[in-house]
Amino acid sequence: MKKTGIVLAVAAVSILALWLIAGALLIHPIREAHTGFLFGQIQMELTNDLRTALLPPDQNEQWQPVSPSQAHLLADALRSNRLIDWNSCSLDGDIILDGWGRACILEGRSTPAAALRFTSFGKDGIRGTDDDIVREITQSKSGDAKPSPGTYSSKAADGLTGNAQE
Repeated sequence: MKKTGIVLAVAAVSILALWLIAGALLIHPIREAHTGFLFGQIQMELTNDLRTALLPPDQNEQWQPVSPSQAHLLADALRSNRLIDWNSCSLDGDIILDGWGRACILEGRSTPAAALRFTSFGKDGIRGTDDDIVREITQSKSGDAKPSPGTYSSKAADGLTGNAQE
């Protein structure tokens, strides 16, 4: 009887340890997937008017952070949209938080092609590393939003290239 209790205790501890290890190994890919999914949902929900309102007012080729009033405009639109699945991401006031609970960066540029860029610094929280999650939304001349070729690219986060990598 005592032997059975010890075997059950060892089995329970082993199962708990495996569960904790699996959770630790999966948490970052899950948060990465949630953040990328959120950026895709936001892209789908941006209307032409909202995209235009989020772009910088001056003609500038450099990426510029959106203004506080523009961030508020986007946050209001996201708050009113009940279809967005936030998963491990959230909205804190007017700031979009990624799957790790860190603020996402929203930037815009007006030329050569009007575009918005959402950036999460990924699991390491450092800009310009391979785990950055970037979604660029380019506005065509017809006003339609065209997604970037991919979602993840540290080089795109630094503005070094327009080619995102899957």
